[in-house]
Amino acid sequence: MVEEAPPSAAPTPSAPSGGATSSSSAPPAAPASSSSTGPAGSGMLSDKNMPAREKDWDPFRFQPRQLTTQCIKRVHRDILQMQRDPSPGCFACADEEQSAVIHCLVVGNDGTPYEGGMFYFYVSCPDNYSISPPRVKLMTGLGRCRFNPNLYSNGKVCLSILNTWAGPSWSPANSIATVLMSIQSLLTEKPYHNEPGFEIERHPGHVKAFNDVVQHETIRFAVLEMMQGLEEDRLPRAFGPAMDDILTAMFEGYVDICQEGIALDGQPFQDPFGWNRGHFQFGRLLEQLHTIKLQVDKRVAKR
Repeated sequence: MVEEAPPSAAPTPSAPSGGATSSSSAPPAAPASSSSTGPAGSGMLSDKNMPAREKDWDPFRFQPRQLTTQCIKRVHRDILQMQRDPSPGCFACADEEQSAVIHCLVVGNDGTPYEGGMFYFYVSCPDNYSISPPRVKLMTGLGRCRFNPNLYSNGKVCLSILNTWAGPSWSPANSIATVLMSIQSLLTEKPYHNEPGFEIERHPGHVKAFNDVVQHETIRFAVLEMMQGLEEDRLPRAFGPAMDDILTAMFEGYVDICQEGIALDGQPFQDPFGWNRGHFQFGRLLEQLHTIKLQVDKRVAKR
């Protein structure tokens, strides 16, 4: 995987057949899962071989604790910073019940297979934040999809500033906004090359094959399932306006992606890493998009 320069549990919606505010969402506990690793010889580290600090990444493994005043003040400051100077495609809302928990939304970059995808990250800050980095877990597609070499299917986010990968480590000068922008920078045009040893395409067509899978699963999980979770009140309510606006603005683009991908329907995924298994179903995703759009239009009309 490539390291980019820094620029109560969360919900897991069931799979479908900008600003910072507070959220009262009380989602169910996340499922336990083991760390994913890459193919033999890929150079990826497993949790077993990492130092203790790098293994301590999962926010749901923490016991209830007494937060320091320093931690609470710094979390509040980070959220205010995102309110005053929001980063494009990055949103955050504080959890009303847990002062050190922040619910974050990162939107996929234009011109990439992640375009328009809405990726939900559950962020929990340790007692000594910002001396130590926050713990971050990707909840979108949890346990069912690996979108990127740096984003494991168990939710682990591999970034050096989170102390979960080699490279420049966390500094107290960093912030939640820094983390979100670093994650967003991983959502590249050709994520295949993020995997160590795959800087050059090993076999013709592998880059496109991985992109096809990522694009399909982005629509499936990071658009449709996320919108379904919002409709069923299983995501932070504060995400609502931003997600509705993104769906409205990106709808025609989503439709174009599905229409172009229908030729692949029925074919098995050809993930060169073997991480994602399944069959393309762009036609079904297209039908679900139109259903979701009607729900969004009704919500927007009530604003």
